[in-house]
This record gives sequence, C-alpha cells and structure tokens, in this order.
Amino acid sequence: MRVIGSIPESAKPRGCDEYFSLNTNTPLGLKRSAEDAKLDEENRDPDNPHDLGLMVTDPNNLDRLLMLVPTPSPEPGEPGVEDLEWSCQQVRAKIRQFLENGDMKVRDFCEAIGHSQTAYQRFMAKTGSMQGQESGVYGDAYDFFMERKVKGIPMPKKRKTGADEKVEKNCDVSGITLPGEENDEVEVYETCDEIRKKINAHLRKPGVTQAGFCRTLQEQYHRSDKGMQPRQLKTFLGYKGAIKGNTSSVFYAAYVYFEKLRIKEGKKKSKHREEMEERWQEKGGFDLDTPHNKRYKIPSRMGLAFDELGTRYAYNKR
Repeated sequence: MRVIGSIPESAKPRGCDEYFSLNTNTPLGLKRSAEDAKLDEENRDPDNPHDLGLMVTDPNNLDRLLMLVPTPSPEPGEPGVEDLEWSCQQVRAKIRQFLENGDMKVRDFCEAIGHSQTAYQRFMAKTGSMQGQESGVYGDAYDFFMERKVKGIPMPKKRKTGADEKVEKNCDVSGITLPGEENDEVEVYETCDEIRKKINAHLRKPGVTQAGFCRTLQEQYHRSDKGMQPRQLKTFLGYKGAIKGNTSSVFYAAYVYFEKLRIKEGKKKSKHREEMEERWQEKGGFDLDTPHNKRYKIPSRMGLAFDELGTRYAYNKR
C-alpha cells in the first residue's frame, strides 16, 4: 500500500528528516529501519511531491498513518468529495446490507478493502451524511461497491422464506403517502410513549427484526439523509415519558410508518389519537423541535411537568 500525502513537522519523530526511524515513541508507532528508508527512496515517485515513498503493509499501521497524513486536494478535473455518488451514511448502509445478506463476514470485508477491523468499527460508529469522510474505510469501501456496480454485480438480497414474504407483505406501506411526507413534514399526533408501545408490539411479530425495522424507518425520510441503527432505536425505547425522545428521528419515522399501517389496515383512530389532534392541531402537530430537557427560568417555588398528552405545565411545589 502506497501512502500519498505530507507529514506535518510536529508529527515527525526526533532526528528524522523524511523517513520514520526505529524511534518507537513516534505518534504513529511505526518502526522504520534504515533498510526500509532505502526501500522507500527507491519507491518514491520523483514527479509527485506528495509521494512519501512509504510502503505500508500492516493495515493497523496504515490507519494510524492516515490519521496524520491529510489527503491531497484533487487535481483540476478530478472528482472531489462533493462529486461522489454516495455519502458516508449511504456507504455505511451498503456495508450493512452487504454483510447482513451476503456470505462475507466483517473480517473478510476488512481484508477485501485493506483496513483493520478497528478502523472499520470506528467508521461504522459514525452518524450523519458525511461524518467519517476522512476515514480510509470510506474511500476504499466506496471503491469496492462502485467496482461491483460497474461490473453489474447486484447487491445481495436476503434469502426469503414463506414467513418472511408474509411479514413483508403485511408490513409493506410503500403504496401510501401522507400529507407533508415528501418534505419530511408529516404532522405528528402521538406521544413518545404511545409510539414506544407500538414499536415494542411490532418487534414481537414473527419475522420482524430490529435491523429490518430500522431500514423501514429510514425509508420514511425523503429529503433528509437520516441513518437508522439498532442502537438509536434502543436509545429511544429506553426513554419514558410522553415527550421524552420527541426530537429523535426514530420517533418521527415510526409515527409515519404506523400511521400508514393504520390506514392500510383500515383501523379507526383511537380515543388517545383524537385527543392528541384536538390538543395539537392548531400548533401543527406534536412538538418535535423542543428538547424534553430544555431549561426554563421559573420561580424556585414552581416546577415544570408534562401531562399525558405531552403539554408542559407549571405547578406549585408547596
């Protein structure tokens, strides 16, 4: 593996000009002998000022090196990050789909893209559209899937059983669109606790998995690149309270999904749902923006609480 880039002066070990030495106190922990340095010189591209000539074969060393070696800016005409077809979050989704439905394990995938499992886990733990773009895992995983696309190799699909097909048919809501859905602005008329009850009941159905449900939730967003992972779902389910978790993307997406499912099944609105509409309709739906733990300045003798419909109210402590 060749390394292209430039090393900051502060990152170079003492007594080292252009190459890493046997000094084990370097920030990278790389051991470079005199023979290595000679080999580096022979492999350096004299026409490329960014070429360090370093030949790195250990993926762990490579990952540590790339933390200090910035990627050079693309030359004019070359694609930059903004020109890439898939964001970091989309690449993570592709990795999960590939590993869940294919025959390759995490260790095998890491070997295929030339990175350690530590670097892989670091990248996969990120959230957000372009969080993790500095990771070498992003670029090499991107190239891995792009090469498959160019060759016409489809993404692996989960092997379905008769039970899986039945669950998929019963849970499919793709034919239903709610007002405001195209802009991710569906008005919500359920509390967080009610949605948690529905999620827990749904996950108890045969054939329904957390990973599959998270993919279903992600499909409810159309303009936002929201990543849905089981740990986000677990965090939301761990909350208690009518409004606790109201800013979570899981809450909004789950409401949209279950509202579509209610319409598909032809069920009437519950009494709680009708009360929520009466309480929140003039405000454009349940509050999805104000965090449940927002602080307010109130007299010390007063306290704040929420009723069962999620409305804040003040009370006298005495």
